Amino acid sequence: MNVNGRQYVEMSRETAHAKLEALSASIAGAPSETKRIGFAIGKAIPGRFATVDAIADMLVDLEPRVNRKKAVAAIKAGREESYTVLVDPDALSKRYEREEYTQKRRMQKDVERELREEEAGDRPPLVDAVLDWADLVAQPEPRWAVDGVIPERATVLVYGASGVGKSFLVDSIAAAVAGGFPWLGRSVEGGGVLVIAAEGGAGVGKRFRAQSDAWNKGKPIDGLRVMTAAPNLTLDSDVAELEAFNRVHDFAVIVYDTLNRIAGDAEENSATAMGGILNAIERIRRAGTRTTSVVVTHAGKSGDLRGSTALWAAADTVLELTGEPGYLKLDARKQKDAPDGVIGFYRLKVASAHDTLILEGVAPGQAEPSGVLDARREEALAHFVRAFGTTGGTRAQLVDLLVDAGTAKKSTAQTYVGDLVAAGSLVARPHGARGTWLELAPERATFAINPDTEK
Repeated sequence: MNVNGRQYVEMSRETAHAKLEALSASIAGAPSETKRIGFAIGKAIPGRFATVDAIADMLVDLEPRVNRKKAVAAIKAGREESYTVLVDPDALSKRYEREEYTQKRRMQKDVERELREEEAGDRPPLVDAVLDWADLVAQPEPRWAVDGVIPERATVLVYGASGVGKSFLVDSIAAAVAGGFPWLGRSVEGGGVLVIAAEGGAGVGKRFRAQSDAWNKGKPIDGLRVMTAAPNLTLDSDVAELEAFNRVHDFAVIVYDTLNRIAGDAEENSATAMGGILNAIERIRRAGTRTTSVVVTHAGKSGDLRGSTALWAAADTVLELTGEPGYLKLDARKQKDAPDGVIGFYRLKVASAHDTLILEGVAPGQAEPSGVLDARREEALAHFVRAFGTTGGTRAQLVDLLVDAGTAKKSTAQTYVGDLVAAGSLVARPHGARGTWLELAPERATFAINPDTEK
């Protein structure tokens, strides 16, 4: 490197020692070479390693006929022309490795940018996507990967409490779409599926074998692909790889299980960070012609969708799974092209042949809540009686009361209230523009905590 007209050289202590020995040895028997050798030593050897006087004394010791004054002058002249610094060899090696890695990443980014520009050039102009009235009315109805649940070419969020069974739910959907068979009574539009099992990937094989036995007569689900490594969607290289993979396979559905495991160090409460992850998922989705992204994430402490509001805003569909293994309810909290509301009731049953669980659809009221869940509902009703028994109250007031009392998280409290209304324990009436007024039924029903002992 040339800095202000001087040659800049970094050198380890070992290299400096070897160079000094080799150059000094050449002075023996050649006192007339003092100027040349001294200049070469001054240019090559760092000042921190050996002083001018020390080097001159070494030359005189090796060759007594050396003119010490000339040697000193030559060494100083060499140092004026070159700036050689002594560095730690490990630090030097790390610097070279870092520079090499940085250069490779820059080249990779340049290649990725060029590829994106080529792809953009292959796409039709944006103005071709402008529709007039005739085009608008001629557009086909929205298509569904799973009828009324998973739309095509969409971003779907699935959330719920930790351990509620979200992976069993999305894996069952993935198996149905990949196998082209109905999902718990709903028709599907079959196609390839990629499941990114970034969390709990060790048991995913058992789950899919059990689903194949239950719904596909044990035959292979050929359209299914499972990735057990966790990509980092904050890295452009990982996003580009998945984008290219989808471009080749044109998946109908890509499942990301879970958002937390694919988001790297991105802060889930940051709109900017989550916006970047969602943009990455959208890039991957758009590489296919019909792909839907299904992103699994967790509920927060209140029971609502955890993380930045950017997640809710960007999703076309938001599905909430609540309950417990014997009593699960799937709600559409947001649907772009269909009504919100209850999608269905389910439970997890044991698939003993594969030592796992499998999702099973049930009719309302046929699920099997545990005694604990029954007791919680009874507790919720007791809270209503104490607070609003004579006057009644709004649904929102009861939900807030249950949350404040520690009876349930917000989403679970909403489920309890809905179940109390469905059982006839509470009567619901419209209240204001969007509210609901609750009153005790004339002869209220209660949930039996233990049906076997109830008289």
